[in-house]
Amino acid sequence: MTDRAPILIIDDDPMIVRVVSRVIGTHFRSVVAGDAEEGLQYLRETNFAAAIVDVILPGMTGIQFLEQAKAMRPDLEIVMMTGNGSVRTAVQAMQMGAYDYLQKPFESLEKLVNVITRAAERHTLRRRNQELERLVGARTEMPDIIGSAAAMQPIFELIATVADTPATVLVTGESGTGKELVAKSIHRLSNRASGPFIAVNCSAFPETLLDSELFGHAKGAFTGANAQRAGVFEAADKGTLFLDEVGDISLGTQVRLLRVLQDGEMRRVGESTSITIDTRVVAATNVDLKKAVADGRMREDFFYRLNVVSIHLPPLRERVKDIPELVQHFITRHAQRMGRPASSPSPEVMTLLCQYSWPGNIRELENVMARCVVLTKGDVIEAAALPTTIRPSVDDKGIDPILSRLPFPEAKRSAVDAFERGYLSAKLKEAGGNITRAADLAGLDRSNFRRLMRGHGLDGEVSGESVRPEAPDAPDAPSSASDPESL
Repeated sequence: MTDRAPILIIDDDPMIVRVVSRVIGTHFRSVVAGDAEEGLQYLRETNFAAAIVDVILPGMTGIQFLEQAKAMRPDLEIVMMTGNGSVRTAVQAMQMGAYDYLQKPFESLEKLVNVITRAAERHTLRRRNQELERLVGARTEMPDIIGSAAAMQPIFELIATVADTPATVLVTGESGTGKELVAKSIHRLSNRASGPFIAVNCSAFPETLLDSELFGHAKGAFTGANAQRAGVFEAADKGTLFLDEVGDISLGTQVRLLRVLQDGEMRRVGESTSITIDTRVVAATNVDLKKAVADGRMREDFFYRLNVVSIHLPPLRERVKDIPELVQHFITRHAQRMGRPASSPSPEVMTLLCQYSWPGNIRELENVMARCVVLTKGDVIEAAALPTTIRPSVDDKGIDPILSRLPFPEAKRSAVDAFERGYLSAKLKEAGGNITRAADLAGLDRSNFRRLMRGHGLDGEVSGESVRPEAPDAPDAPSSASDPESL
């Protein structure tokens, strides 16, 4: 027996029920109902893979059950059982959406098992397709969350699942991992999407000002409170409030927030009466909140109110597979914003970006790519456009610290690639773009020099200057324009 959803059997004949239960029992769990009304009640409480239903039942008929069951559970596959005299009715049932019908007495027990198995498999396939369509639709509402790495897939699914519920969500992760983007995606996918989304950085306010920011204040509540003011909880009514850096909230404010999360009621600072609000809270922190509870910096009841559903974002160093896609996304974004061409990173630059540890995570990567867009004049982003923390450097032993973290074969290959590309670029620039002269300066055969150029993508632009074709009277100029080695 598998862990699949059970089969619902509806028949008032005890012998038929015993036979069907026994035959399918090695493959499925089964639930038995003696009439259609009881079967509908089971449907309201349990997810079934399929149902096998007699056409003739006391009270509500099998056809009436089919009609109501399909309205309630459109994906439920229903197999009708019929005597010889009611085949026409069974055919009618199939026209109404029944999966199949079986005649009693059964032609064979093997056929009974096969029909039920196929019906259950079809149900499972339809459910999977529906879930896939839901997730694909949800992904379109997360355009700024880039990621195909395995670590990101459960996060996309969790966002899609939790979005349309009222549950409070706690998003955790290092600074710069994109916690606010997750909050915005939850809002866009929820039934509150037409309402406001308001973000507040809780660490930006001292306790007295944070209370006023969150809950508002009455006129005269404190010095400078010259008029009544609504807080962000009221402003986000029927929408979503994103509370960033909740780990920095004082114990006093935690008490006041706890009441809002528990009861949906709050008081403006300086007022004695409560008002009711309908605001969904998504909170975020880069602090270990369990440790904060243990250290007495966070109330335990407040922590559990926040942590109804938790989404943890991995750091960028654990999502290396996503870096190329993120790089292109940020280049395109900032090139459009600045009116600059969308350059492409050289292989060396992409290697450096993928090897870097990114302590500032995605935010740091975006800033680096914005810098590259500003500093790059040609079509290719070179290592010189990168900050000194990322581009190659050597320590006092002459070792690139980035390479020193790699296994020897990979480090050697990366070092050789970087050397060859830099050396070839330098010789081409020294030779004014003349490949024959550059090859002579390097002490290499021209064909070998050009093979190395192509291998490093240098047969186009070099440091923003086009490679100049050879003069017609060059000693080893190609004899035909169709020469595959010609530029």
